[in-house]
Formats: sequence, structure tokens, C-alpha cells
Amino acid sequence: MTRMTRIILILSIVLGACAARKPEVNHSGPVFEDPDRDPYNFYRSDSLTLLRTQQFTEAIDTVRRMRKLHPSDAEPEYLMARVHTGLQQFELAERSLRLALKMNPRYPEALSQMGVLLDLQGNHSLARDFHRRAIALAPEQASYRNNLGFSLYLDKRYQEAISTFSKALELDASARRVHNNLAFAFGRLGNMTRAYSEFRLAGVPAQASNNVGFLYEERGELARAYDYYVTALQEDPELTQARRNLERVCVQLGRPLPDLPEPTPPPKPSSFEPPADPPTPPEPKS
Repeated sequence: MTRMTRIILILSIVLGACAARKPEVNHSGPVFEDPDRDPYNFYRSDSLTLLRTQQFTEAIDTVRRMRKLHPSDAEPEYLMARVHTGLQQFELAERSLRLALKMNPRYPEALSQMGVLLDLQGNHSLARDFHRRAIALAPEQASYRNNLGFSLYLDKRYQEAISTFSKALELDASARRVHNNLAFAFGRLGNMTRAYSEFRLAGVPAQASNNVGFLYEERGELARAYDYYVTALQEDPELTQARRNLERVCVQLGRPLPDLPEPTPPPKPSSFEPPADPPTPPEPKS
């Protein structure tokens, strides 16, 4: 696995990369209608929303406002580290995490994030120490076990990764991300039946077929990959990722593209023009 592939996988799987419509946020500063409302919590909520929707640059300002309000608190430094990690500014992320852990050495979120950062840099052995410290402080958090399992996965310790992912699912059986990671670990060990089952728990059938096809392709079993990509497109002709994968495998196999259902074309723009909005009546004068 190349370093760039590793970065993409961690950012998408550990940090999460769900496509979402970006909310419109006014970063010039809120107007507090309630004078008793805590500005720190407002900026904290704003920052978490921006991080969750991967608007890392936009989150810088709100995290800085948190830092200004609570300069001795470790949380703004931890959130700033997440910003820098999302922007792949790893040295700055490490600096913020070390400062957060200096302020609070028993901060499980910062410990886990340090583990993620070290995994990004390929230092899996040291990363696992931070992941385990986070788990020791918050053993009920499935996400920390997921991150430890993914560290083991990146280090090609697939059986240990499976055990760790399974423990995460004991804490949160509905965690789709963990099912997805567990599926890839089973796939690396050649257990494609179990991999497909876990992929199904992580998402829709077409995506499960596409993912198994990807596993076969990485193993060099291109004919099997071809079959699964075709199945994925039969299940969902709109799955462009599977179509690209199939095109790539067809080139390698020297095969023509098979006849498959075409994706639904986008609707044509309507020639109908709605009537203009009626004029707004004037305000009554007192």
C-alpha cells in the first residue's frame, strides 16, 4: 500500500469521509440573542459541525475563537490538531496534540488522535501505544478500538485487527465504518465470503460487490474482480466507482466492456418559466 493510499484510507475511514451538503455558517461571528448563552459552547458546536463535514479551513477561525476564550483548555488544541490533520499539515497537528496532552495527559480524544497521526506517518508501533492509552481511559468507546484495529490493519497484522474490530462491534454493533474495516481485514486473509457479509452490513449490496471486486483486483485475480464489478453495476447502474473499476480491469484483461444498464441521464432543463413573484405589499404606515 502506497503512502498516499494509506493517507486517503485513514482520512476517509478513521476521520470519516461521508459526503454531506455543507451548511452555511456565518464566520464573522454570531449574534447572541440570549446574553446568558456560553460563546465557547457556540464555537465548539460550530467547530464540530465543520470538522464533521470536512470543512477544515473554515474551522480554523472558530477553533481560534475557542482558544482565545479558554487559553488553558486542552480541547481547542485537540480540535486544531484535527483541522491540521484534515489539511495534511502533520507537523502542525503534532504540535497542537503535544500541547493538548501537556495540558491534560489523560485526554483520550487527544491520545487517539495522536495515534491516528502516527499511523499516517507510518509509525504504527508507537501509534498503537497511544490508541491503547485512549482505550484504557475510555474502554466503552468503540471508535478508539476501531482506530487501534485500523493501525493493526495498516501494519498487516490482519488477524489481530479482526479481533480488535470485533471488540469494537461488541460496543456498537451498528457501526458501519467498523463493519467496513472488518470486511477489508477478512479480505486480506482471503475470506471473501465473510468479507462480503461484513460489507453488506456496512452498506448497500452494489457497494459490497464493488468492494469485494476491489479486493480481488488487489490480489491479482482480475477475472473474479471483473465478475464482481459487473454484479455491482447490475445491482446499481449509477455506481460510477464500480464502472470506473470495471473499465480499468477490462483494459488489463483485454476484454471489451460488457453490455450493462446505462445510468439514468440527468433530467433535461424545463422550458417552463414560472411567473414572477407577486410584488410585496407596502408596509402599513402608522
